[in-house]
Amino acid sequence: MKKTYLLIIFLFILALLFIIISLVISSGKKETILEAPSPTPFINNTILPTNTNTAVPNSIPTVIPSDYPPNTATISALIENLPHQGTYFSLSYNFTDDSFFLSLNAANQAQGEMEFENFLKQNGVLDKDWLQNLTTNYQ
Repeated sequence: MKKTYLLIIFLFILALLFIIISLVISSGKKETILEAPSPTPFINNTILPTNTNTAVPNSIPTVIPSDYPPNTATISALIENLPHQGTYFSLSYNFTDDSFFLSLNAANQAQGEMEFENFLKQNGVLDKDWLQNLTTNYQ
């Protein structure tokens, strides 16, 4: 019986030694704990455009409201191609007052008007009445 106690005490001491050795070895290792980075605050300093009720150059609307005339997209695309200088005419657009300015050669007025109408057709404008606030000048 005495031998049994001695064996139990020996195994208990041996287990304690293994625990102590494993603690010493594991404390020597540096554990790398990966933590998620803390979020940094984001301040959006974007300046939003203000609505001044004027047309913006080089901006074709991506979605046209349903109450707009059906030719609005065509006219917007035409404005992107202006100012245009032809042989017998020139066409420009004034964004501040939403108007078109047509200048025709006075000596070749018929040719200028024909060239102007061909220019409109090439840009999808089927009728020059689509150009609201059109001012014509003869030079």
